[in-house]
Amino acid sequence: MVHLAPDSRLLVSLVKQEQAYAAQLQTLLNASGASLSSLSVYASSSPPNLSPVLNDVAGSLSGADEALRTYGEALNDWIDRLGVIKRKEEEVANVGRDREILFVWFVLYATII
Repeated sequence: MVHLAPDSRLLVSLVKQEQAYAAQLQTLLNASGASLSSLSVYASSSPPNLSPVLNDVAGSLSGADEALRTYGEALNDWIDRLGVIKRKEEEVANVGRDREILFVWFVLYATII
């Protein structure tokens, strides 16, 4: 695999896409929570032979929602870490730019003397 020079636009694009994905996941979890509440209410008002089955389904869906929430938290942590990497890349780019400026000044100064 060939190593390419870092391109900050790629990282910015990745962060933007991850943020959009995280927002969509949060919207899904909000809708899922409302749906789960409705299912729980329906299960409690259902006939006694159907109620335990619906409660079991609601419990399973609740576990899936909790797993997705945990995943969402990990995703937000990932986005934060990408932000740190972006800031570090900007610092490195600034140092490189400063180095080039100092080198040019040094060469110009050396040719004058």
